[in-house]
Amino acid sequence: MHIRDLWPWGQLPAMKSEGVAHAAVPAGQELEADSVIDAPPLNSSAATIDPFGSLLTTEGVPKDWRDRAKRAWKYYQEEPIVNNCINAWRTLALGEDFTILCSDPQLKKELLELKRRLGLKRWLKDQLLQLLTKGEAAAFKEYGGAPTGKNEDGRPTYTDFARVKVLNPADLKPTVKDGALVQVLPLITEIEGGEPTEGKPIPLLQFRRWIWDAPDFAEHGTSMILPAFESIELLRDYRRADRAIAKRWATPIRLIQVGGQFGRQVVMPTQAQMNDVKKTFDNMDPKQGAVVPFYVEVKTYGAEGEALKTEEKIKEAKTDIIVAMGFTRALVSGDGSNFSTASMGFAKIQLMLADLRDMAHEMLAWVIDDYLEMKGKRDADVQIVFPGIDLSATSDTRKVLVEMYDRGLISVNTLQTMIGLNPAVETAQMKSETRQVAAPLTPGDIVGLAQQGMLTNEQVAFLLNLAERLQGFQGKEPGKEDPEAGASMTGDPSGLYHAVNRQLEESARARVDKLLATLDDQAA
Repeated sequence: MHIRDLWPWGQLPAMKSEGVAHAAVPAGQELEADSVIDAPPLNSSAATIDPFGSLLTTEGVPKDWRDRAKRAWKYYQEEPIVNNCINAWRTLALGEDFTILCSDPQLKKELLELKRRLGLKRWLKDQLLQLLTKGEAAAFKEYGGAPTGKNEDGRPTYTDFARVKVLNPADLKPTVKDGALVQVLPLITEIEGGEPTEGKPIPLLQFRRWIWDAPDFAEHGTSMILPAFESIELLRDYRRADRAIAKRWATPIRLIQVGGQFGRQVVMPTQAQMNDVKKTFDNMDPKQGAVVPFYVEVKTYGAEGEALKTEEKIKEAKTDIIVAMGFTRALVSGDGSNFSTASMGFAKIQLMLADLRDMAHEMLAWVIDDYLEMKGKRDADVQIVFPGIDLSATSDTRKVLVEMYDRGLISVNTLQTMIGLNPAVETAQMKSETRQVAAPLTPGDIVGLAQQGMLTNEQVAFLLNLAERLQGFQGKEPGKEDPEAGASMTGDPSGLYHAVNRQLEESARARVDKLLATLDDQAA
């Protein structure tokens, strides 16, 4: 027999062992009986099979940014803990809805209509979702109507928007030079799974890109989910192990041995005997016992041994994911949940929420400022307010500011600025409001005014909500007015409140004038 018949490739390759090269055996030549063939080293073949290659940390994070963005979006869709974290950041930053404040009532009405028509509320939420999950957000605004002319840049001018569209940043190819965006090409995939092709460049004047957690000169942003990639994959491994253990415990492997050596006797079962045993175990209830011959032995594998404590491992992996995505460990596991660590953690979250609101302001300003320029109202006082959700002692701080204003320590402009309001907008709105609110009167004030003869009995009864009771007691029909009464018993009490306040001011002024006259007489 030739050795080439034993070797699967027909001819032995040149092999090397301990630095000595051995030539291949020529075809048709036999080896002698005492010939020695050096086997190839084990490491040369074992190196081609690395069962732990998928566990390397470098393989958990794709090198290409688009692959990282696609994987981050996949984690957002498939992992509930990642979905909840991203939605929590977005909800805490934006709140239920944003508010537009403007000193011009007509312009404010137009901006609210623009918000409704373009769907800016939904557009802003989608933009922040893309920004957090993929690290970038991109948008394209399409002008509407006929052009009205050209501006100093030579581009056509319009009077309105047709729509504002959210773009997928993973389907764009930006080109950045010297920190400036010079070109954006869309990537079009005609066949699923095929290579994308580049489309026509997108007009930069109608395009805007925002990047997260990266400098302006960077080509791409950083996804908030990126630091949690390894923990998410580890969580999935634990979850697969947990399912495997559950299946092993629920459906163990049962091996039935029929025949064999029993003592000094060897039993060789026939096919009929094995079929009878199989039929017995197939038809029996697993919860009941069965009587079998001595040569039948049943062994069950799968329910014995120590199981992996996947619950604790999964909890640790989830905690690592939460920490990697910016939240504090105290929110998940309660570790270090004292006042100091909790305050520091919430302060960090507040700062990150402020950064998210700044990005949201930039996104809305990109649309609203352009709209104001098209309408010729670029200098209008417009403010965007995000109510958000208060996670710290901001409400206590506002109470302190109000108390400082009441004591005359700060101005009203400072107070409005510190609580997030625009003083110019609030001043214009206060001037436009014609309704005046009267100072409240306590029952003691009302009784004192009645004793001084400044209020009639009917006015006192009206202010104390006793008008109908007095009318019923005096035999009058409710709702009837006394023509000789100083004030109406029904209707809006604002006029009566203003009249009473004016009487109080005149009385106080009269007492001051009388006191000044007395002092002048004493001085003379």
